[in-house]
Amino acid sequence: MADKGQLTLFVIIGIILLLAIGIFLYAQRERITVPVEAERIRLAEVPTTVQPIRDFVQTCLSTVAREGLQIIGEHGGYLDTRTLRFNPAEPTERASAVQFAPDSEIKVPYWWHMNARNDCVGDCTFTSEQPPLTRAEGGGRSVEAQLDRHVVENLPKCLGTFEQFRAQQFIITPVGEIKPETRITQGNVIVLLNYPLEIRRAQETFALKEYVAELPVNLYKIYMLAANITQLQAQYFFLERATRNLIDIFGRASEDALPPVTEMEFGFGRGVMWTKFDVEQKLMQMLTSYIPLLKTMNTRNYQYFLAPPGTDRELYEVMYNRGFTVPLLEPHRSLNVRFSYLPWWNPYFHLNCNGQICQAEGFSSTFAFLFGVRRYAFAYDISYPVLVEITNPDAYGGEGYAFRFFLEANMRNNEPLATLEEPIILPAAIEDTSLLCDEAQRTGGNITLIVRTSAGEPVHNAEILYRCGTETCSMGTSIRGRLVAPFPRCVGGFVTAQYPDLTPAVQPLDILDANPQTVDLTMGVPYSVDFTVKKWVLRKTTGWDLDANQAVNQGPRENTIIMLERKGEEFEEPIMVFAEVCGSPFNKASIPCGTPPGDTSKDVRIYPGDYHVTIHSFHYPSPDLKIPPEKRCVKYKIGHRKRTKCFRVPPQDIVFNTEKPLISGYAEFDWSVSDEQLRSAKAIEFSYINFGLEKVQPPSERKIEDLEIMGRLFTYSEQYLDLLKPKIT
Repeated sequence: MADKGQLTLFVIIGIILLLAIGIFLYAQRERITVPVEAERIRLAEVPTTVQPIRDFVQTCLSTVAREGLQIIGEHGGYLDTRTLRFNPAEPTERASAVQFAPDSEIKVPYWWHMNARNDCVGDCTFTSEQPPLTRAEGGGRSVEAQLDRHVVENLPKCLGTFEQFRAQQFIITPVGEIKPETRITQGNVIVLLNYPLEIRRAQETFALKEYVAELPVNLYKIYMLAANITQLQAQYFFLERATRNLIDIFGRASEDALPPVTEMEFGFGRGVMWTKFDVEQKLMQMLTSYIPLLKTMNTRNYQYFLAPPGTDRELYEVMYNRGFTVPLLEPHRSLNVRFSYLPWWNPYFHLNCNGQICQAEGFSSTFAFLFGVRRYAFAYDISYPVLVEITNPDAYGGEGYAFRFFLEANMRNNEPLATLEEPIILPAAIEDTSLLCDEAQRTGGNITLIVRTSAGEPVHNAEILYRCGTETCSMGTSIRGRLVAPFPRCVGGFVTAQYPDLTPAVQPLDILDANPQTVDLTMGVPYSVDFTVKKWVLRKTTGWDLDANQAVNQGPRENTIIMLERKGEEFEEPIMVFAEVCGSPFNKASIPCGTPPGDTSKDVRIYPGDYHVTIHSFHYPSPDLKIPPEKRCVKYKIGHRKRTKCFRVPPQDIVFNTEKPLISGYAEFDWSVSDEQLRSAKAIEFSYINFGLEKVQPPSERKIEDLEIMGRLFTYSEQYLDLLKPKIT
């Protein structure tokens, strides 16, 4: 009995030791991973008398830190961009940043670019202006350290002299320096502040020292996604590959196309001739239109593009879903990624032409009969900047946060200019036997699947897939809209029905036991409708005001791109509907328009559902639409002498024309359309907010500041949302 008692005692002691070790490890883990939480709890213990003062300091701290974080997002991780080089004329020529817009003070850094000359041969070196994120990584250059400096410099302006507390008989005296410590965590940004204050009121004296501001922005994930995209560009050359795709698809022996990389034709004469200037303008226009179609896998706004009716479906799929996809493997489904190229970011461009004239090489022969051969072989050299913008729509309780930076594309002789010795190799799909698909594992009982269209018709021969974790296997096909089959057991599984030209239907399906279940799967039916557009015009009076009396047709030299992203459940793949409306209803001018070239507004396939609608409109003026220079003068002193200096703003005409279109319209909103509405629909009329710069007369009344309206079209879109509701006829 004594031995048993000793054994019981040792067991109890062992359990106590295990519990103690577990508690210690848990406490250590909590201390390591969430030190800020402990700080926040300690900061809460202040006298109620001075609580309003501490709240005021923390409000100012939060305001100043948020302002700094906003600037950091706008400037690619920098608060002060004065040390970055930029070239307003040639943004890729030995520049470390890009001037965001003509005459703009905003400079955004390259996170990957060539720091040699554009015409370098053999010695083309690359570098990154990506700033370190944490103090441990980069010391004073880090984002954390920059935010600290911003707080030190700007917090006193917000605090003032605590004037509002004087009426309450408080005397507040700083007795130490402002010492912030920014911590970027995996969930948000925390700023701890050490700022000693002595507070007196009547006969009482209080001391405040520590404060904290918590910014609900997941800057860590945004930064990591930016770094991943940068690494993919450095190793995988996705910008150069997209550029080459455009050249290959739009290059052919035709004056309205790009000179082809290689093509041969039979015939005599000089063949097709281009000028190098025109080719550059066409390529810039294509980059402006198509770079925004780049999409990043495993992000929030990744979407699969459907081919418009009447197009080469295979070619469309290659271009938009393979050639224009960034192969990101890490999931970042809370973040959006968008790419942009704007026409005032002049590229470096060279083509192997005879001066400005680009034409074929030709030769002929007279053996048995006469024949001639023309050989087109053009080598493209191009460098251009691409803006990458990562947004977190959920930051600040839904207000959102944006982070942007530039990448530089560099193609020489039609190929990416190598940046690393060993480019990234993406893993290929591994063929292996799946336990999920093993029929012996299908012990979950019979599952009855009812597969119908949104119109209520049964779907015959729909393929049924079941996904559990990372594995997916085919469970068979429906027969007259029905499939009954045993499924494997799985928690967190999804069943999918697929059929050509119908939207996939996806439903969660947990199978815990052998009990039968019934699942309804509804697949969307496409309806063919025409898309039309009208515009609500912003007119310049004393300011820019919207003429909300009546929407008008767009002009014959306007092109509108309409993109609809169908939103479903988190487990469903989004669907993109794309169309372009060229010119006015009764006057289709020959402007650069269409994907592929030509109006694609007829017989657009659209499905019932909830959509996020984005509309972009471009104006191709003829004759030129100009913002002329304006004489402006400033007065200044040199010693006691007053002087006046006058200059032209802008230095020369800002010209919009067929080669350099004006981004003249925009709209963005959510919209739902039902099966009943589409079943009888002939057309859908969309409308957008239009920037009526051409209506400002005489031209001398146009100012460079008017271009800022383009950046505010989204705000107008939100303000006049009721006017933008699509009309179904």
